[in-house]
Amino acid sequence: MKGYVKTICRKVFDYAINILDMPIIRDPTDRLVVGEKPNSDKHIPFEKNEIEILWGLQYNDLVKIFLIDLYCGARPNEIFITRKDNIFLEENYFITGSKTESGKDRIIPIHPKIKHLIKYFSNKDEEYPFKTIFDKFNYNKFSRESVKLMEELNFNHTPYDCRHTFITKMKKAGANEYILKLIVGHKIKDITERTYTHRNIQELYEEIKKIN
Repeated sequence: MKGYVKTICRKVFDYAINILDMPIIRDPTDRLVVGEKPNSDKHIPFEKNEIEILWGLQYNDLVKIFLIDLYCGARPNEIFITRKDNIFLEENYFITGSKTESGKDRIIPIHPKIKHLIKYFSNKDEEYPFKTIFDKFNYNKFSRESVKLMEELNFNHTPYDCRHTFITKMKKAGANEYILKLIVGHKIKDITERTYTHRNIQELYEEIKKIN
């Protein structure tokens, strides 16, 4: 929570200095120490029977997003910033990404099980087709509706659990460590792998098919 407060304060001072041109020499939050963010253990993988229930509800657009996330490993917000012209159905991948240099503008292969769901959204005549799940989309509404959906299904999950489920399933399936990191946007520490190895789309696609 302290970290969020610091972020808000930083944005306020940044706005005051750069937009309002107020006589502030420096941002005092630079010296504000909030401590290290503890590792979170709140993410719980979806159980097999829970995923099967979601497949039975795939007519619901919000459920479609959960299913897509379960089989691609993207962060929830990354789905919604995906542009229509960055979806390549015939080649079985789309481009999206956020947060870090490792995560930006990355190739995410489309698992065969969700190709029809991706196609459903890509047929929408909108720049950001996944946002069409709601009128006047915003992420807060997505979060609220996700909570309601999970309560209705009696599931103890958040949207981010989809990404956690994907990573867990890929590891159990024996997926290549570096390809998995490329797909989910994690930093690759191995210098040789990071610098000299270039994975093609087909390699990513074949790896993602290891999960079902």
